[in-house]
Amino acid sequence: MITASDGIDQAEAKKVSAESEADEEEADHDHATDQEHDHAEHDHAEEGHDDHDHGDLNPHIWTSPSNAEGMVTEISKGLSQADPDNASDYAANAKAYNAKLQDLDTWIAAQFKRVPEADRVLVSGHNSLAYYLHDYNIVFAGSILPSFEDNAEPSAADIDALVKTIKERGVRAVFSESSMSPKLAKTIAQEAGVKVVDAESLYADSLGAKGSGADTYIGATIHNTQVILEAWGVKPDAVPASLK
Repeated sequence: MITASDGIDQAEAKKVSAESEADEEEADHDHATDQEHDHAEHDHAEEGHDDHDHGDLNPHIWTSPSNAEGMVTEISKGLSQADPDNASDYAANAKAYNAKLQDLDTWIAAQFKRVPEADRVLVSGHNSLAYYLHDYNIVFAGSILPSFEDNAEPSAADIDALVKTIKERGVRAVFSESSMSPKLAKTIAQEAGVKVVDAESLYADSLGAKGSGADTYIGATIHNTQVILEAWGVKPDAVPASLK
């Protein structure tokens, strides 16, 4: 059996997970004493943050291109062991794909360097982009849903806290994800007075439909980068030819 996650630095992944979780919990704690407002009109379930504990490793390791590179290497290694006659082909394919991942990483890093540090603050559907955000020095200010379950519902207090965080930290947009309904994102963005990005959702747990341009890992990661940048008022540079 091949376990792709064996190709990443587990200690570093746990560190990134803990930092991301701490960022979100800090935002929650800052508003823990806020009085709960009446959000009955939004039909939000009265649930707390019991589901915030995801263990010591955020599972979305693939969202980081550098992590993906390690995973590709591990897959190639496993396939070569299982099928040694074709080991050279697996190694060559892995080398070629990892070169693309390196180009992707370099391009993304250059794009976000153009965004002022104070503006690099993101609110999304789940805490599912932790490794991507870490790689490109983007602060995670909070998530719409209190767990990785798409059917989870934030409480009225959760929504109040997130809206206040958005206002205080100058968050410019609320991003929906392809795996969730945009309804809550629209409600929170409206209350916070910022734009909602839902027509072009972020891909974290899935890829786009065939022919969408986001139907591959590289395509989806480029898409996410472009959507975030455009919402922050930055026009992305052209994608390198090696990634087309």
